[in-house]
Amino acid sequence: MKESAGAQRGIRARTLLGPPLLALALGLGLGLLRLQGPRTAEQRLDEALSSTESVEAVQERVHRLRRESRALMPEDERQATRFLAWSATASGFRVEKLELRAVEVGAGEPGAGEPGAGVQAVEARLDLRGQVFDLPLALESLSMQAALLQLEALVIEVEKGGACTVALAGRYHRPVLPSSELSSQRAASLAPRSGPAAQELLTLAGTLSSWRGFAAGQELRSVLAAQRFDELSRSLPPALVAAARTGGRLTWAPNAGLSSAGLSSAGLSSTGR
Repeated sequence: MKESAGAQRGIRARTLLGPPLLALALGLGLGLLRLQGPRTAEQRLDEALSSTESVEAVQERVHRLRRESRALMPEDERQATRFLAWSATASGFRVEKLELRAVEVGAGEPGAGEPGAGVQAVEARLDLRGQVFDLPLALESLSMQAALLQLEALVIEVEKGGACTVALAGRYHRPVLPSSELSSQRAASLAPRSGPAAQELLTLAGTLSSWRGFAAGQELRSVLAAQRFDELSRSLPPALVAAARTGGRLTWAPNAGLSSAGLSSAGLSSTGR
């Protein structure tokens, strides 16, 4: 008689962990993962147990997801700030303001990942001063950084002749990971005799689950980021030429496209929305 998928997973878990550690894993895993959203604790634990053989194996899976995610983790923020400043100054702009700020992402927002996956956004805001014809190069540079940046808004105040001020807003994303200290304490309290390797394996299960939930939204985040940069690379240059002749204001937003104030319609006829 063919065994069910659940039975097969149970056999595999018992083979890998042994009966005492399996029971320990079930108790600790359910406790660690109960707070992670609508997906049931049993589903998350089953996913973790069915894909892990050792601490090293789980660590490698976490590191791989981390490398592929293009997430901006807290320890990456200083490097991202430097890159933003460098991209602007190397393109000919003076940075007048640069700030990063963490905000929560709603479950229904694009790129939020699977239901129950905690995703946090990091808003980046730049105020720049320079020449309009240097802006396409600055935007191209921003699109090439290691962390994935989604443009959210662009406002360009242009003086006749081409001098301009630019206000740019974008978003990075990252998963909300379980507290390592809390997870370690929980693992130690529930598995005092299991040894540090087993405790670390159980602690890593929550981290692995968080990265998998975040990865579920990665394709959409990447597509949106590329589409927005591509749209501006096509529509912005002719609008900047028109703005440099007469002066005016250009604004861009994801759902509204590029629009102007103070420019003739003829000057923007080739930019689209």
